[in-house]
Amino acid sequence: MLSAAVIAAALTTRWLGRTLEYYPELGSTNVRLAELAAAGAPAGTLVITDHQTAGRGRLGRRWEAPPGSGLLFSLLYRPDWPAERAIWLTMITALAGRDVLKKHTGAPIYLKWPNDLLGGPPPHAKLAGILMESALIDDRVDWLIVGMGLNVNLSADQLPVAASPPTSLQLLAGRPLDRLALLVDLLAALERRFAAAEQGVSPLAEWSAALINKGRRVMVHPAGGEPWSGIACGTDEWGRLLVERSDGTVQAVAAADVSLRPLA
Repeated sequence: MLSAAVIAAALTTRWLGRTLEYYPELGSTNVRLAELAAAGAPAGTLVITDHQTAGRGRLGRRWEAPPGSGLLFSLLYRPDWPAERAIWLTMITALAGRDVLKKHTGAPIYLKWPNDLLGGPPPHAKLAGILMESALIDDRVDWLIVGMGLNVNLSADQLPVAASPPTSLQLLAGRPLDRLALLVDLLAALERRFAAAEQGVSPLAEWSAALINKGRRVMVHPAGGEPWSGIACGTDEWGRLLVERSDGTVQAVAAADVSLRPLA
């Protein structure tokens, strides 16, 4: 298991993760960090747990993993950004995650719009999910929280049964991985990428180019609407997925749930 002292001693970052809370078990790292953010916690605050009992992903989906098997953490940022730039943080996190996971496993890592990291042979399986939450004041960012749930040391029989089965870094690498080393490298990569974003360097082009959705048929499930399909053809400046419908029109998809389908 991890501990606050062990994490603090291993970090190489200047500010990211330097204020931290560790819990052997916690309902949700995002929920706890939102409480801290509202109380004035500094930028860079890290909340991490070895077991999350009420973890959630996008659209309220549950995120579950056996105790001590994954990396489950949330980070607090307080950039002086307009609200529309908040999506950069999801992009930064995905790109940093891709690079670090590839380094530690030696295997290709793929990004799936809007917030998943995948691995393994096609059609690829989910390794990690990213969940961003925000507080805005007058259309500017007050704070941003980015949570990550990452399957690290899970065997095939420990993975949850799902319509789209996940995978783990252990299965990709063929061996257990050091969770502390992963965390240290992730935070270092995040701090570097965030520094570039603070200088106005957009991650949009790199993130968009890395998405595996592009060129594939996707099924769009709008909230309260009828599903429809089209070909994913890119993203717009706000990170929405652009989908070409059968009539040739292109629609930007943001809140809808998108699931991949093979090309017709």
